[in-house]
Amino acid sequence: MVGEQIHRNSQTALRLRHHRREQRGGPGGGALLPRVIPRMLIISRKKTRAFLNERGMTDMAMSLGFDVRVAEPDATTDLAKFARLVNSADVMIGVHGAGLTNMVFLPAGAVLIQVVPMGGLDWVARDTFKKPSPDMQLKYMDYRIQADESTLSDEYPADHPVLKDPYSIHKQGWNALSKTYLDNQNVRPHLGRLRNALMDALKHLPHGRKEA
Repeated sequence: MVGEQIHRNSQTALRLRHHRREQRGGPGGGALLPRVIPRMLIISRKKTRAFLNERGMTDMAMSLGFDVRVAEPDATTDLAKFARLVNSADVMIGVHGAGLTNMVFLPAGAVLIQVVPMGGLDWVARDTFKKPSPDMQLKYMDYRIQADESTLSDEYPADHPVLKDPYSIHKQGWNALSKTYLDNQNVRPHLGRLRNALMDALKHLPHGRKEA
């Protein structure tokens, strides 16, 4: 199952991070160094669970003082180069998925923001990326997508069980859950809500500030 595979990936990432820390080599781990301009990395997706307002997210984050980078890792990505990019980030944000396993390359003290698609997926988000974060010395945050931030609201009426009763879909088994909420959903975070989340993230950084 997809959820189990992502869980295995996150556990593998945790073991890899510990190994790198012990070997004291390669990107991943290390201390987060204070700097004037914090860097935020957006993990992009194109096929499913994509950010539909990625440009708006970027502009908003830049208005808060972030140096924003956007990247979409895939099978052709130069792993060493991508690892260095992740290791340079103060904050990494992405929708739940395998791309977030790159948290292994974040420096200690960085903030990981997992965007959780709507559909009662808190348990999946918790087991795959929230639980490993403390052992990686990362500050974990999540941003839960609401119905009006999801493309599912464009496909189903407001009273449909997909929107009103996700757990009725869960009861149909993993295939139904995955097809509905993981394989058939894109997101458009409210920039106001996301701005508040990023302001909270800034407070956790060495160069954090109380207001923006």
